[in-house]
Amino acid sequence: MSRLASVLLTIVLTGAIVGAVVYNYGVNVGSDRQAAVLQERIDELESDNKELHSKVTELEEGLAKAENNQINRRPHAGWDKYFPSPDTSTLLGEPIEKVRDLLGNPPFLIRSIAVNSEFNREIWVYTPYEEAPTGLYLYFRGDKLVRSRLDEFNGLAFSGLLDDPDFWM
Repeated sequence: MSRLASVLLTIVLTGAIVGAVVYNYGVNVGSDRQAAVLQERIDELESDNKELHSKVTELEEGLAKAENNQINRRPHAGWDKYFPSPDTSTLLGEPIEKVRDLLGNPPFLIRSIAVNSEFNREIWVYTPYEEAPTGLYLYFRGDKLVRSRLDEFNGLAFSGLLDDPDFWM
């Protein structure tokens, strides 16, 4: 081969090698740029996701507070196991706090408070069934449940609860 052919071959090979290196560098630089752009987008999405989770948690807490502000007229689930028949309860003699823990706060409450707490009187009424006008009546003397009954309930005005002298005296 002649010297000129040898030089041309060297130039072509060098050009091919340099071209391949430059192309490979450009591809890697482009990939690096793409990776950087993708990583920025991933970081943005993770930040947005954290914000959304925070907002969801805040809204759920607000909803829970709103639900807690509503009056629940029913006793807690499982209340019926404490009342095997309409006129009996396994909770007789239990203190008010225990009954409140088991059944929840009463939606209807009539209370007569005396100086001596053993003469305090309370009547609680829950409406345990959505579809029936039934009341669960609980009678407390002092701090103890003394009587219960499951009977019709059409509101306090028509209940006759204040007309029971045996209970109030």
